[in-house]
Amino acid sequence: MSGNAVVPHRLGIDTRKICNDLLDVTHPHGGPKARFFPGFGFAPTEPLAFADALFAQAQGAALVARQPSEYGADMLTCVGPLGTPSGRRPWIRSVWLVIAGAEGETGRFGAAFPDRDRSAPRP
Repeated sequence: MSGNAVVPHRLGIDTRKICNDLLDVTHPHGGPKARFFPGFGFAPTEPLAFADALFAQAQGAALVARQPSEYGADMLTCVGPLGTPSGRRPWIRSVWLVIAGAEGETGRFGAAFPDRDRSAPRP
């Protein structure tokens, strides 16, 4: 992946995506992520703290790539460290759909997952 795209100033996250996907160990696709993120202090009882961390990760990402998606909107992938309640900073990839609107573009949160190359589990 390469690129240096600009992250929209407006970002949105439906907290249900955090509680029912990223932090739900029973979710068919979210289970592995739900074992990763709580290890850094995130909890389903505090989805706004996770949302704030995802906003900051996207806005401060070391790498941002934008490409067309099959959904009719561009897909933005942000790679960089995630601030966490534990104080550790694992690298993740967050994915956002960029929606054009009358007031400019808005990034709608789609997914987040560990960047395993930089966030390898500790022995």
